[in-house]
Formats: sequence, structure tokens, C-alpha cells
Amino acid sequence: MTPLGWSCLISVMLYELLYILPARHTDAELPELQAKITSLIEAAGVKVVRNESVGKLKLAYAIKNNRYGQFFLVYFEAPEAAMQKVNEVLRLSNDLGRYQISRATMPEKESMKILSFEDAKTRAREDRATTPSYRGSAATETMPAPVIAAVAKPSALSMEDLDKKLDQILNEQS
Repeated sequence: MTPLGWSCLISVMLYELLYILPARHTDAELPELQAKITSLIEAAGVKVVRNESVGKLKLAYAIKNNRYGQFFLVYFEAPEAAMQKVNEVLRLSNDLGRYQISRATMPEKESMKILSFEDAKTRAREDRATTPSYRGSAATETMPAPVIAAVAKPSALSMEDLDKKLDQILNEQS
């Protein structure tokens, strides 16, 4: 027997599940499908902490003949032993286009909001405006002109002079 009953101590980890539903589903069907996926993973023995829709996005490549997909993000707590069951349940679901599970750390309250694509572009522009750009600052500085070595231009030789030099070179080699 282990001391202090450690055998019954189960480590619970926080996981992040990102899944894609094909865009063939209507907006009215999405909450029902989201609830179905949530109930499937809860039946596998996990506790859902956060469940939200990210939105409809264009896929990088077609998945099951779909160019768009509805993305959903779920944070859940589960013991490591339950992860095999969660993977099996999700793999057998016909509703999902793709899914990815990874270990996660719970984001802070301020960063919990998922940004739209337009908001992310605006925030990136603002970040670029406030941080110094090394490439931009180097272009504004005055740089000395590069020094180009003088290349000797060959003098204009006649065909006769070229023939004489060629004969001279050939005679030296023999």
C-alpha cells in the first residue's frame, strides 16, 4: 500500500480542443451540433471549462470538399486516462471535419476574447507602429556610397593586333 493513499490520486490536466464543423450546416444547426460534441466529450469523463464559437473561416485547403468551416474552441479538464476515450469519441464522430487536442494553460481573463480577423489585423498594425522597425530605420539613415574599383577598359585593338598576340601566345606554349 502506498503512503497517504496516493494510489487514488488522479492528476487532472487542462486541455484545449479546436474542432471544425463543415460549413454545410446552417447557423440554426450549429448550437445543436456544438452541444452534441460537448456532451460526447463530457460522456468520456471530462469537465468542460469553456466552450465558444470562433466563427466561420476559409480553410487553407478543402476538407471533405468544404472550403469553409465553423471553428469551435473548448477548454476542458480531464485525467490523462480519459484522453484515449475522448480521442476515440471524436474520431468516430461523423459531424467533425477536423479536430486537434493539445495541453493548455488557461488564458487570463483579458486575453480570453477571441479576435476576429479584422481586429487581429488592426492590432498587428498598431503593434508595428509602436515597436521600432530596424529595417525601416536603416533605410532612412544616410549610407556612404559603395566604392567601386576602377575597371580597366581594354583599348580598341585591331584584328591584326589580336592575331599577332594570339600567335605569340600559341608559340610560347609550344
